[in-house]
Amino acid sequence: MKLDFIRLANDMRCAHTQGVPFRLPAMTMRDLGTLLALLMIDAPASTLLH
Repeated sequence: MKLDFIRLANDMRCAHTQGVPFRLPAMTMRDLGTLLALLMIDAPASTLLH
């Protein structure tokens, strides 16, 4: 299964800002690392400090 990490990261951000639960699809640790790296790229500084 090939994941679209950009879309997944954007969906997670939207769900978080709307306060809606979000369920991650099954993925490997390598996939999780890639997703986390993408989420940290455009994260505001206040988010990184929490």
